[in-house]
Amino acid sequence: MFNPIVMKTVKTLTLVLAIILTPVWTVLSLITVTVIDSNTEIFDAGIVFGASVVNNSYPSQVLKNRLDIAVSLLNENKIKTIVVSGDTRNSNYNEPKVMEEYLVSMGIGISRIIRDESGNRTLESCKNARETFGFSSVILISQDFHLPRANVLCKLTGLRTGIAPAPSSSLSVTVTGTIREYPALIYNLYLLLTEELLEV
Repeated sequence: MFNPIVMKTVKTLTLVLAIILTPVWTVLSLITVTVIDSNTEIFDAGIVFGASVVNNSYPSQVLKNRLDIAVSLLNENKIKTIVVSGDTRNSNYNEPKVMEEYLVSMGIGISRIIRDESGNRTLESCKNARETFGFSSVILISQDFHLPRANVLCKLTGLRTGIAPAPSSSLSVTVTGTIREYPALIYNLYLLLTEELLEV
């Protein structure tokens, strides 16, 4: 068991390190990014990151745009399966369930869909794809403002990634999403680094 003072110092230094490394990892991630268009490689899966659903019945426009991209990728044989990963905060709110139902309504067979009901954060979605489902290559499906963070985190968990940007629903969604991404990445990297240090 670590001394509380030592733990506090380690966590503070880890946070500083995460702040320093965030722009470095982001740049490296973007330099090595694979945008899925004419790419002929078949990836193990496409991860559709969750977004809000309406009345626990149908996807918001932002989420629908992501799901439509996933349908296209599957129909074009660029992915083998679709992982729907999102928030399941209570019995009356289940993003993966709504995403799965939408995909089925679009003609996707249930056997081609994996529900990740513990992907409440982007980092968890990446870890689950690698550790729970055993994938090594994935296409990340989200909006432009979210993909840099998703790409960094999934690469750091050991996944080979491609990205497939989905249209946003409005300028306000894009602006709001962009503003929150940098601090969110710092926080996620802090969690990753702290986890690694505690395992040493």
